Amino acid sequence: MIQLLLLFAAGAPSPLYPLYQAEWGFGPTAVTLYAFGLLAALLVTGSLSDHIGPRPVLIASLLVGSRR
Repeated sequence: MIQLLLLFAAGAPSPLYPLYQAEWGFGPTAVTLYAFGLLAALLVTGSLSDHIGPRPVLIASLLVGSRR
């Protein structure tokens, strides 16, 4: 169940990009770079998860995400 929620959360922000653009005053280039940065983060953490295991990566992600 948690994996399903994480997969959903990874794709959920996509429809919000135009709202981010309007709210934060970003241009199309900045929103595109934001999306590519998100994709890069997902690819890195996915590979890292394959290498050291999903639990440490998930815990580290939750700790980083909760700092905001």
